[in-house]
Amino acid sequence: MLIMKMYNFPILLIFLLISSIKSDSVCTESTLVTELIQDIKDNGKLDCLRRPLNPPSDKIESEDDKKLRLEGAWDTDCAFEADYDWLKSLKETYGLKTGLVDVNGKPVENDFDDQADMCEIVRAVIAGGLLEGAKLDELSPSVVDGIDCPGEGELGQSEICAVSGGAASQRYAWYIFLNGISITATNKPKWELSPDSQKLLDARKDTSS
Repeated sequence: MLIMKMYNFPILLIFLLISSIKSDSVCTESTLVTELIQDIKDNGKLDCLRRPLNPPSDKIESEDDKKLRLEGAWDTDCAFEADYDWLKSLKETYGLKTGLVDVNGKPVENDFDDQADMCEIVRAVIAGGLLEGAKLDELSPSVVDGIDCPGEGELGQSEICAVSGGAASQRYAWYIFLNGISITATNKPKWELSPDSQKLLDARKDTSS
């Protein structure tokens, strides 16, 4: 569960916004988790590519391996490429000194145009040590257990990682939740709930029970 600090905007309104958000394209936590698991199952790495890797040239690919390779490509609303500087927010919010990394964990200056931004963010979080026990060279599908996006599934809300006011292909329209109300990795970053917001949240829980 997210614990947030939102003194300038009542948390009740934030929850209502998330539960009733209208958008042409939405990257939800469930979709993100599915994409990450499929990517990792392919070859144990986060390639983050929108197009499948080429088939192996040194052996005959089995039907099962082919299926995993094709499923490993990012092809949902979470496969978007945003055109604003989300890297600055990522570094400031999560304290990531390493910033972005490539598939092998080597630091890079900029994100890759052919790789899904959401996947690159998760890869950077893993490289920065925020997902406890996760290493880029020893990935397993269980790495997704530490990822949480804004929203309360227990209250029937969608847990949303990023939204767009347009089509998924429109880079300018995407916004990733990396500030204030944000994606967390193993409960990091931690946010405190203001007393007034806690009262509003408790009141909403009472009326919904």
